[in-house]
Amino acid sequence: LVIAVLVLAKRKLDRSRLLIINLAIADLCMGIYLSSLVIVDATTVGEFSQHALAWQFSAACQMAGFMAIFSTELCFFTLTLITLERYFTIRHAMETRSCMTSRRLLSLLAVGWVFAI
Repeated sequence: LVIAVLVLAKRKLDRSRLLIINLAIADLCMGIYLSSLVIVDATTVGEFSQHALAWQFSAACQMAGFMAIFSTELCFFTLTLITLERYFTIRHAMETRSCMTSRRLLSLLAVGWVFAI
């Protein structure tokens, strides 16, 4: 919902909006991960011990593990960028040029995605 509202809004995508969208994507990935665990738990209720080894070595488990790590790393990196962006905005409030330009921010977000993968 957050992603749709921010992307479809008539306003320009500024630095803060880009960071919030990135954080929302990370949270969406965590939601997908947790949903996959709920589905496995619901389908194996009371008999997971019989399916444990099959699940642990399945592609679905590998993908769930990837989504967990990816979303956590992306969230951590994005929160760090939000903190740095707010710090530089407050620290250099009287300067006309920002040291955190949109181009630099997009480059840092790309680095964050590569780092998370």
